[in-house]
Amino acid sequence: MKIALLFLVSFLSFQVFSQNVIITLNFEFEDLSDIDIAKEREKLPWATPDIYNNLYKKDVIMYENTFMDDKTEPERFPNEMVIDKTYGDGVINTSFVGLNLSEKEKNSSESKKFYPYFELENFRVTETSDIITTKAGDFECTVIEGIYDTDKIKLWMINNMPGYYAKVIMVQGPEKDALTILFELTDL
Repeated sequence: MKIALLFLVSFLSFQVFSQNVIITLNFEFEDLSDIDIAKEREKLPWATPDIYNNLYKKDVIMYENTFMDDKTEPERFPNEMVIDKTYGDGVINTSFVGLNLSEKEKNSSESKKFYPYFELENFRVTETSDIITTKAGDFECTVIEGIYDTDKIKLWMINNMPGYYAKVIMVQGPEKDALTILFELTDL
């Protein structure tokens, strides 16, 4: 899973900022320690088969990545998430994480709900109908705050487009030395 995270970090690395002022995620690891994950999973807008079927229709999804820490200017660059379907029915790979569905998973609404992202260790749903604007358009999203390893993450899952994230923010490392990574959808 750490290898997937390294690929993901290279794909998603970002710092959230507004006019070079860093914005932090306003939750702590402890805030998510007593969350009932089963109840939170029920609020998520996507089921695994829907993610697979929706992503299978595309070849590339375009994002803009921004990397920033408190010592340097933001670095922005376009990044494409390539969707590879050459492995046969039930298998789909993105640039950083593969999805190999068993027959049970193809029909399950409970497995891999965050794909093509990785499954979060602890999370909470903070909003189910947030409207967010990106270069690709306006989207109604479910907003999630979560933890993966030692990283704080905020995700905007597009409700009616399983597998597409309008925006992701990841804060890696201690607050004063954190690298923040932002990726935003730019083209469908």
